[in-house]
Formats: sequence, C-alpha cells, structure tokens
Amino acid sequence: MQLEGIKALVTGGSSGVGRALALRLAELGATVIITGRDRARLDAVADVRPGKIIPVVADLADPAAVDTLIATLHRDHPDLALLVNNAGVQYLLDIAGDDPQKTLALAREEVAVNLAAPAALTIGLAPILKRQRQSTIVNISSGLAISPKASAPIYCATKAALGSLTRTTRYRMQDGKLPVRVMHVVLPLVDTPMTTGRGSGKMTPEAVANVITDGIAKDRDEVWIGKARLLRIIAAAVPGVAVRLLRNS
Repeated sequence: MQLEGIKALVTGGSSGVGRALALRLAELGATVIITGRDRARLDAVADVRPGKIIPVVADLADPAAVDTLIATLHRDHPDLALLVNNAGVQYLLDIAGDDPQKTLALAREEVAVNLAAPAALTIGLAPILKRQRQSTIVNISSGLAISPKASAPIYCATKAALGSLTRTTRYRMQDGKLPVRVMHVVLPLVDTPMTTGRGSGKMTPEAVANVITDGIAKDRDEVWIGKARLLRIIAAAVPGVAVRLLRNS
C-alpha cells in the first residue's frame, strides 16, 4: 500500500506504539488522525508534525463516543484509507477476588476498548474504506493472545478475539473482492506506559512502528514482531513450554 498522501486513523495515538506509529506514518507522507482521551497529550503529538497529525478526543470505552467518532470521520474524512485499531488497556485482575464489582467494571472497560471499539470502527468505517482504490485495516494484538497470562485474563481474551475478528474480516473482504486488506499485527513486550515495571528485553515503540509500517507498505496479512515470532513457533511445536513461559509472567 502506498503510504504517501493517504489519510489514516490511529486509535490510542497519544502515547506508546500509537504515538510512534502516527509519527512514522506522518514522516512517510500520510495525514494521520489520532484519538485518545487526553486533549493535551494528543495536541503534544500533533505539535511534532504540524498539519500532518489531526487530534480527535474520543473515549473508546464509551459506545456513544465511538459512534460520534465514526460519524465525524464520515463527514470530515471521506478519503480515509488506513484504519489502525491500536488502542488497548490492560488491567491485572483476579476473577475470583474479593472485589467483584471493581473487577467487573475494569473487565467491561477492557472488552469495550480492546474488542468492541475495533469491531465498531471496522463495521462503521467499512463503507469509506471500500470506496478507496486501496485501503487497509490493521489490528494490533499481542503474543498473550496465543499464550495467556493468569494475571490479565480479560486482556488476553480480548486479544485472542481480536485475532479471530481480523481473520474473519479478511475472509469477508477477500470473498467480496473488496479493495480492503486486513492485517494482523502481533506484538512482543513493548516499552510503553502500560508495561511500566513489567518484564525485560522490551522493544521500543519506534522499532515496532517501523516494522508495522513496513508491513503495511508490503501488503502483508500477518506481522509477528520480535519475540512474538519465536513464541508463535514454540506454541505450535511445544505448547506446554509456551504456557510455562507466560502463565505467570
């Protein structure tokens, strides 16, 4: 896919992988709409690339806000050609813990942001994407989708579901001979605010963004990055080892 001159949407664009990806796309000549909850942080990213990054405040945990975002994009950005479902939240939850109300509230937020919002954006923006000569949907998942950890059950489940949604959406686009590529990106541990204090050997968001944009430019369906590639091989060959590696990570 040609990135220069296109219009892109990157959710969760105020920090981490989303920020790095928005800046890299802008560097490659795209105009990038970024979403997030914090106006000041979005504006700070936009200020790095004036005129190339457009900040839009949207809380993807709120279905009404997602609907408003879709309507805004239809009205103001009918040339959108790239949708990157990057936004994600992860909470360490004990499903059998002593505060079920708090756990349930956090679990619902994870499902809303990590799965319901990407599904809604895919469905709601498909009419725009289908009108372009070429377009791409990128769904950002995690190695935890194939080998989950006990401390983040809902996050792992939503990422596994997102992988399934990605494949079935790709099937639909292919069967309908539609000009929409659907790309599945599986990340290793990346050095972002979400992973602060956890794990070692993390990739930088900038390195990850470079791999993702390269995959988009080369029209790849699947991009497994860094240690996620090795995890994929281990999980297929000796699944018990993969389970032991990440169960209590």
